[in-house]
Amino acid sequence: KDLNFASFLLLVQAMKGKGAVFDKSQLSCMIYRITSNRTPSAIDTLPVDALLYFNSKDFRTSQNCKAFFQGVGKSNINILPKGSARRRNLLNDARICLGI
Repeated sequence: KDLNFASFLLLVQAMKGKGAVFDKSQLSCMIYRITSNRTPSAIDTLPVDALLYFNSKDFRTSQNCKAFFQGVGKSNINILPKGSARRRNLLNDARICLGI
């Protein structure tokens, strides 16, 4: 809460690849704070599980769509409940991105 946006983003980026495990409420809050400023273009610098909480519609036709969905593919999809709207949206938006 007391960190400015740049410091918060650096902290989140520093956690990538460090074996940090986040629960869904932490991931949701993390992405809420990041996207309240803007959607970052360097998504490959974020922990892959965090990608599950972005709005996938923002990426399905962007230049970063393949990198975004590759990251989602490396994430722990089981964080999201089976059959959830978020899981379905990720699949549908990945299909749009990949032209399937």
